[in-house]
Amino acid sequence: MTLFTYWMSFRLHNVVARDQRYERLSNGLNRLSPTPIWMEPTSLLVFQSEAGIDDVAAVVKAAIYPQTDLAIVGMMHFRPVRVIGRCTDASIFNMVPDARVA
Repeated sequence: MTLFTYWMSFRLHNVVARDQRYERLSNGLNRLSPTPIWMEPTSLLVFQSEAGIDDVAAVVKAAIYPQTDLAIVGMMHFRPVRVIGRCTDASIFNMVPDARVA
C-alpha cells in the first residue's frame, strides 16, 4: 500500500450549511485516509491516502459548494495541485505552474 501525503487549504463561505459542508468534507477525506487527518488549523488539512489527486479533488468538490467555496489540494513531494471551486485570483496558476482546475 502506497500512501501519498496531501495538503489542502480551503475557504467555506458563510452561507447556509457551512458546518454541514465542513462535516461532509471531513467525512469524505476520512473515508480516503487510513491515518488520522491533521486538522488543527481551521482551514488547512494534511492527510494520507492511496487515492490519486483527481480522486481526492472529486471528493472535495462533492463536499463543498464550488460556486462559492474554494479549495486547493497538493501532494507533498510531488508537483500536481488542483484548484477546486470559485477562484477569482488566477495568479495561483502563475505561482504554481502545475496547478489545474478540478
